[in-house]
Amino acid sequence: MRSRRLPLVPAGAQTAPVITGGVMWKWFGAFALVASPAAADLTVSDCRQLSDRLAECKVTNEGDRAVSDIEFAIRVTEDGRTFPWAVGSGSAQIAGGLEPGEGVSIRMSFEQLPDRAAGRELRLDGEARPAGEASSGGPPMTAGEKSSLSAAVQACWNIGSLSSEAQRVTITTATEIGPNGKPVAGSIKLIKASSGSEDAIAQAFEAARRAILRCAGADGYDLPPEKIGHWSVIEIVFNPNGARVK
Repeated sequence: MRSRRLPLVPAGAQTAPVITGGVMWKWFGAFALVASPAAADLTVSDCRQLSDRLAECKVTNEGDRAVSDIEFAIRVTEDGRTFPWAVGSGSAQIAGGLEPGEGVSIRMSFEQLPDRAAGRELRLDGEARPAGEASSGGPPMTAGEKSSLSAAVQACWNIGSLSSEAQRVTITTATEIGPNGKPVAGSIKLIKASSGSEDAIAQAFEAARRAILRCAGADGYDLPPEKIGHWSVIEIVFNPNGARVK
């Protein structure tokens, strides 16, 4: 997620916790803290909110190789809602690395929640993955491989039926890809959107979701199996000009 880097705060930094008994009652209401599995054998657990823009989660290496550089993403979501209330992302170099089975706590900031989120029951979803060569997923994908995947998705990116406002929206999605090259339908998420009404963003997201699923076809996308650690989760930017794999 190179388009937006939010600062990671060292786990030893002083921050006043705002959670009592596991539930945060500040102006945004009850805040459930949920961990989710991530790509490339890293898992995120034991998340807790520290302030209105800061959380701490434990990242554990469940793989069979050590990693040192990781990419981290966090989303503030609400059950039944299509889009997140806030997102954040960043990267960290872990001193000494993470050997198999080891874990480390990382603090991560996210965007300011809007006033409309007040009183709602929100939750944190965290994801982490090794960065670059540390992913043990082989060499990174080349520009040509990314361009080929972009072209494959773009072939099904059709905005002709969208409203004029939705056609101008730019969105970024994240999708899990199975070992067979097929996208996991339930994993497709909106992680960023340009200005536009909720309806316009929703239309653009649904068109992007259809494009990702439809162009995979029966055989899945043609991806290099030795680089699975780099395409098991992909981010795609959709805009009026087409689709681009980040």
